[in-house]
Parts: sequence; C-alpha cells; structure tokens
Amino acid sequence: MRLFILILTAACILLCLAIPGFAGDEVGESQALPEVSAILEGMEKRYESGTVCSRFAQQSLLAGMGMADEASGNVCFQYPGRMHWHYTEPYEQFVISDGTSIWVYQPAEGQVLTGRVDEILSAGEGASFFTDIKVLSKAFEISHATGRRAQIWRDQGLLGLLLVPKKPRSEFAMLYLAIDQESFSIRESVSINDAGDIARIQFFDEEILPGKSRGEEAFTFKPPDGTEVIQIEKELGQ
Repeated sequence: MRLFILILTAACILLCLAIPGFAGDEVGESQALPEVSAILEGMEKRYESGTVCSRFAQQSLLAGMGMADEASGNVCFQYPGRMHWHYTEPYEQFVISDGTSIWVYQPAEGQVLTGRVDEILSAGEGASFFTDIKVLSKAFEISHATGRRAQIWRDQGLLGLLLVPKKPRSEFAMLYLAIDQESFSIRESVSINDAGDIARIQFFDEEILPGKSRGEEAFTFKPPDGTEVIQIEKELGQ
C-alpha cells in the first residue's frame, strides 16, 4: 500500500535521479552546526506560522526496475495535517488531505482514489511531516547528515539532516532534509528505501500566507459528477 502511494505520490513524493554523496564520504573539515533540537524547533515555528506554499520539482528512480520519472507543480501545507499538491507536469493530478482523509484525483482518468491518512501513510511518508514537524522527533532518530552532498548543502547555506525510522521498515529506510539555516524552510527532501529506490523533491519560491488564509475548501475534495471513486484500501486488498 505504501509503495503504491509513494509511486503515485499520493504519497506525495519521493525518489531521485542518482544523488551522489549521501552515503560514504565524510565531510572534510568540521564545522560548528546548530543542535538538531534547535533546527527542529525552528522548523516547527516556520511550518506552524501559517499556510506554507511553494513550487516543487520531483525526481524519482525505481532502482530495481530501471525507471526514472520527473514531475512538478505547486503545493501548500497547513498545520495540522493538511496538504494540497497540484501536479501540472507531466500530467495534471491532485493529492489533497484534510489530515484525516486523502484524495488522489486524476482529471484525465475521471477517477479519484481515497482513504484514511493513518491507514495509508506512515510517519514521514508522502512528505506528510510538512504538516506537523513534531512527528519527526517522535518517529525518527535524527542527526546531522554527512558526506559530499551534505557539504554541498552547507556551501549553499543549507543544513542537512539524516532521519532514520525508529521502527525499521523496508519501504522507508531513511530520509534526508536540506533546511535553510536562516528561515528553517525545507528546501529539499530525499527518501530512500531498502531496494535502493530514491525520491527527491526540491521546493522553490516559498511564501507563507497568514493564518488559514487558504480555507478548508483547499484541503478537502468533492469529486466532480461522473468521477469514479475508488477506496485505496479496497483497491489494494486491505
């Protein structure tokens, strides 16, 4: 079920075109870095301060199948639990959640997949942590990222974190986050599973809309007349 959501990005997200340097090479020189707890506190304040919207670009690689894919669009997050992904490339698709339910709508197919968030996404999957940063410290062991990619991020003014699930699960082995050291916005997210599949999402032109200026209607979905509604749990034999 979770792989289904991941690929669809009804998981909203993740898998990358060979990103070098995440494992292996240590950073050459030590640098003074903020405590992980301070970074998480800054992220919490950032993502709970209003409705956070940005453009995104997603790259994914299914290692075992030799398949790569790219997608892009716009996204908004609202604490607690709400997200609205609008994919515009390579085809239009919406992934919407009100924190309880999730909808994956493909207009060209005249079809929407829906189910309960807690039955579909484990902590951190589908970039769900954007809607509640507190879930990170509850579900993951968190440390500063090392390696060439971490050094590249630091040179760009970004802080790299490595997150490993406290309860091991093959479909979600680790998560990397690149965080702006001034605003504490997440600029890049990279997830890797045990099969070596990688998903990468970059975020651009972020803005914070005051309070809940994007109303409830932005984070709920009413299927247009004639749309086929499919329960995700049922579709996947749950």
